[in-house]
Amino acid sequence: GDIFVGSGQQWLSLTKAGGLFKFINTWKLAGNINIKISSDLNETGVNYLYGANLNNYEVKIVPATAGIKTITNSIDLPNPLISIWQTTSPFSIDGSFNGIGKNLKFVCASTTNNSNSLLSTISIFLNASTVGLKNCIWQSNNNYPLGGTIELNTLSNIGGTIFFENNIVENISSHPLATGSPRNGLFINSGGNLIMKNNEIINLLNKLNKLIN
Repeated sequence: GDIFVGSGQQWLSLTKAGGLFKFINTWKLAGNINIKISSDLNETGVNYLYGANLNNYEVKIVPATAGIKTITNSIDLPNPLISIWQTTSPFSIDGSFNGIGKNLKFVCASTTNNSNSLLSTISIFLNASTVGLKNCIWQSNNNYPLGGTIELNTLSNIGGTIFFENNIVENISSHPLATGSPRNGLFINSGGNLIMKNNEIINLLNKLNKLIN
């Protein structure tokens, strides 16, 4: 079913203490869901989405309407902006609305520089079966050598596949917390399959850093 997240909705955030990810991790899924973002979101990154709690149901994050919705942080984060752990369930973020545009923008402007992944907009950790990241704008401040705006970490355990299509990955042009010079657009640690099509990677030192095949 459809779950709306945004101003005036039942759920005001994805990752905060009272957010949707915490609810899913506590009660687990009983069917496929479409998470529809209806407004800008201010996130803390506190709660990951754990694959074991998805019960093999599909999760999609999409815009509720046309027009850019920005998912960002106003304070330094203890974790990446969005984190997905050990999911064998299909998971996707698609910023298009009715197949048009890039209506979701993820901005991580943390300045805490004590870990590779804390400055990532999204991190996919451990096993991943089918993940789609499409039609979005991704901006970060991650200048760590072994980190990236997008972090795909240890995908080889079950031969996961990530579809990364029609995205823009770029330096933060203007944000109150922005400092430094982002280093890697995508950071990939270990194997799995990565299918990339029609992406723009802008104003970053490296477009892609892959450690292990």
